[in-house]
Amino acid sequence: MKSDQPLLSIIVPVFNGADTLPTALKSILQQCGAELQIILVDDGSTDASVTVARQLVPNSIASTQLTHVQQENRGPAAARNRGLALAQGEFISFLDADDYWPAGRIQHHMALFRQNPAAAMVIGTTQLARLAVNPGAASPILPAPLIQQNLGAITCRRSVFESVGVFNETLRIGEDKEWFQRVLAAGLTLQMSRNVALVYQLREGSLTYGAIDHNRWFLAALRDHLRLERREAGASLAASAAVDCERIEEER
Repeated sequence: MKSDQPLLSIIVPVFNGADTLPTALKSILQQCGAELQIILVDDGSTDASVTVARQLVPNSIASTQLTHVQQENRGPAAARNRGLALAQGEFISFLDADDYWPAGRIQHHMALFRQNPAAAMVIGTTQLARLAVNPGAASPILPAPLIQQNLGAITCRRSVFESVGVFNETLRIGEDKEWFQRVLAAGLTLQMSRNVALVYQLREGSLTYGAIDHNRWFLAALRDHLRLERREAGASLAASAAVDCERIEEER
């Protein structure tokens, strides 16, 4: 019997993430609210990521498709694009192997799409956590969830990529920021949510460690986009989110 739930393709790029990949995948598998297609893209890992992925990806799980592919190391943009080429869902989400999702994340985003059929993307907040040093220990949560240009905090329709294109593979860092800039420039309808959609674990030595201030341009651009939406459509949620962006900028 065919499910009436939408298909959500979740792309998980992995590079030397053997220690954190189990937590990331388990946080996906605990979700409900959509049929899931999980696509693990190993981007040339040299640790045990491949072995861990094979152990974690069973042949079948009810309502879930799991695919594991490998490629030479080409960077996160290329890994995500490889996943997009395999994605079959009407909706797309991303989760890096060293982050995880809170319970109820997918169900909440799908509900927002039903409430606002014009929305091209749902953007939740990002909760920062400092990655625990000891395996199995809880990562200390840092205060104040943020509105960021973090791919792990969004769910979008497949049509977004048809409108603005895929990720720029010439960029090894900042490919998400460049893509979000195209999204904002395209004037797509964005649905904001104060609910935490991603727990972003800060790992010392990672590509983006210490780069949180680079989100400032996104907050400013998002604020301007939401103000325009408010003027054109009178959207109360957009107005509220614009105020939140201003508050966050003032507190940073």
